[in-house]
Amino acid sequence: MSAPQSKREALTTYHLLIRHPRDVRVLAVRDENNAPALPTVNRPADAWLPSETEHLTVEIRNRFGIRVVILHEATRDDSSVVEAESLDAPPNLQWLACDQLPRKWHKAATKPVHPLRGAWELRGFFTNAVDWSQARLDELKIKATGAAVQVKGAWAYSTVIRLPTSGGDVYFKAVSSSQANEPLLLKRLAQRSPRNVPELLASDDDRRWMLMRDFGGTETHKLDDHHHLESMKRFAEIQLAASAELDAWRGAGCQDRLLECVACSMDDLIADPVVARGVNAAELERLTTIVHEYRGLFEELTASGLPNTLVNQDFRIGNVVWSDDRYVFYDWADSVITHPFFSATRFLNFIHDKPPLEANARHEPMIEAYLEPWQAVLAIEKLRKAFALARRINAMYQAVRFHLAMRTSEPMIGWEECLLAQVNDVLVNESRCRCRGSKW
Repeated sequence: MSAPQSKREALTTYHLLIRHPRDVRVLAVRDENNAPALPTVNRPADAWLPSETEHLTVEIRNRFGIRVVILHEATRDDSSVVEAESLDAPPNLQWLACDQLPRKWHKAATKPVHPLRGAWELRGFFTNAVDWSQARLDELKIKATGAAVQVKGAWAYSTVIRLPTSGGDVYFKAVSSSQANEPLLLKRLAQRSPRNVPELLASDDDRRWMLMRDFGGTETHKLDDHHHLESMKRFAEIQLAASAELDAWRGAGCQDRLLECVACSMDDLIADPVVARGVNAAELERLTTIVHEYRGLFEELTASGLPNTLVNQDFRIGNVVWSDDRYVFYDWADSVITHPFFSATRFLNFIHDKPPLEANARHEPMIEAYLEPWQAVLAIEKLRKAFALARRINAMYQAVRFHLAMRTSEPMIGWEECLLAQVNDVLVNESRCRCRGSKW
């Protein structure tokens, strides 16, 4: 009897379009037929490409002896092609003009630069960002102790670079102009809640660049539910205080995303050709009915008596760290002004269990902890009713959020599928709501 075979991990093969640092050639290797081809790397199929940046650069350096910067996912049709910039060009490697590559790579090699492409997805940005960071470190008398490492690339909304120093790791981050001005937002948050946000060492607010000190600690997704309760409660306290200072958040680039505006955007969402192609006729009819019903629900939530405030639309366990007896909330670029509960409902989306009823049992004490500070505004029963309403329409809020983001940035590979997944969540969640008799 033979031993059972282990299940193979599903992989994605990335073809690397690595551009020469000084001219228009790209790195080539030889395939099994001794013909020129793009080098490839394999990564787990379920991994998110921007989070794979450091793994990719390390593997490329180990194999070819060159330092690269991951720029942009150029194509994902017959194959996934990732564009990169080489920072050096050893003479032992083969560099070819793009027209010397097989025709199947020409589309990726000649892809035009979209006018909304992030600056960090272009050649030269990494070097400029590191030079700026080094100059700020010099001013602070902090000594660099190693080479800068690209941590996050091929992402339209931000980039992250790690710089090892004598005082510990420091992180450079730049964010898109379509989001809040995170450096300015962090500085204003630090005036009110300095222990709960990353420490900025330097910033260029006009360019939305910043240097942050490593805050250490442990991400709360690795900790028990007690930390989820306490971090949600602390976040609610920050939001409650922030509701009195809306002009400060507007001044930091946070858009007003009031519920009446979200409600008006639902029609544009379901009329989008991506949605029309991605759902069947019955689903589209159901979405139309949901949109009609949700207008009333958005109005009801608006009238609940809770103030608009600062809402981090990506508040989740992966963006919270427990460090030195405090919760550090990071990654604030996707922040707007709207109804407060759409931070907490987003957070609960990342608390999973199977079967779902067990997850709901975990959610209840977290919701109670989050609502506790809000009792300064409303009675607890009214808060529970408003939160149940926000949870019901959360999937639609998130779908509109993703749709609006897609319309203000370069179209990204995979985002159509992401939008359709959000729309499917609307259908699924509303079906569950019907089954439960509207009890969330």
